[in-house]
Amino acid sequence: MSDLVIRYGREVATLGSVTTTSSTQETFLADALLRLNNVAEDRAQRVSVAKEGVLSILWVAIIVGGILTVGFALLFGVSNERLHYLMVGGFAAVLALQVLVILCSAIRSQETSG
Repeated sequence: MSDLVIRYGREVATLGSVTTTSSTQETFLADALLRLNNVAEDRAQRVSVAKEGVLSILWVAIIVGGILTVGFALLFGVSNERLHYLMVGGFAAVLALQVLVILCSAIRSQETSG
């Protein structure tokens, strides 16, 4: 069981065992339980989204955007043709590294959430 789940269970047990002596304390306790429940629901939603992974449309946008960006960079002329292709190649390599980072973080988030 996850450490966070255990901690959440302890928090609920602690708040559930509190005895209130006034209406102010009851209101405070009810608000604390509501907030703790909201935190748990938000976490469950984040874990669910992380399990789904990166959307296909996002990958299409990244790949098409990279191709268009490199293609646009090819339009700029440099007097030395070899230097021009070296610069565009370096630019394409940076874009490829960014896609790699996105891919690695997507895989990592799926591993940690699943």
